[in-house]
Order: sequence, then structure tokens, then C-alpha cells
Amino acid sequence: MDFEQPLTSLVWLTSGVSVLLTYVVSYDLIADLGDGTLWWKLSTIITCGTLAGAIIPELVKVFTSTRSGHVREVVTSARKAAPLSACCPALWPATTAPIGLASPSSYSWALRTSSAPLVWVL
Repeated sequence: MDFEQPLTSLVWLTSGVSVLLTYVVSYDLIADLGDGTLWWKLSTIITCGTLAGAIIPELVKVFTSTRSGHVREVVTSARKAAPLSACCPALWPATTAPIGLASPSSYSWALRTSSAPLVWVL
């Protein structure tokens, strides 16, 4: 089942309705301003923003969709990779707890077991 399709359909439907209403309401409200062409020029500018709001998420979906090739590659790589604790034991205590929750003893353990200097990020 494609869980993204209903939202995509809704975005395109509302974008189409918004573009249509933009032109209709602009013509109704400001058709007599300027030389008579200002309403469709302003509507076109607004339409560009509306379409960008619909197109940009579609472009992002190429990389973030669960069906995209990029996501499949990342998941496959993560399944094949060794855990961080196996390749970098000095970093393991700092990466298993959120920042600020790792105990000071875990940092001292990392300092005692590591031959490489630790880099502290403040």
C-alpha cells in the first residue's frame, strides 16, 4: 500500500483549486487597477509560489520516499555495516546516550580505553 499517494493527491488538488481561485478572485477584485492587466500578472506571481509549494515536496520525495533508490541504498548499507561499538570503541559510550545524559564515568572510561585523543564539542 502506498501511504504517500493520498497526501500527494491532496496537495495537487488543493494547489489546482488555489491557482484557479487566485485568478478568479484577482480578476474580481483588481481587474480595473492599472492598465487592466495587473490582475493576471499578480496572479501569475502568486501561482509560482503555489506551484513551488507543490513541486518542491515532490522533488524531496525522490530522496526520502520509502520506495526511493537512495533510501534503499542507505538501509542496505546500514544492515551490512558493523555497529559503531565494534569499529570505534572509544566513541561508543558517547553515542549510546543523548547529549547531556551520558554519565561522566562513561567519558572517563572512554579516555582510559582510547589511545586517540577525544574531541569535545561544546
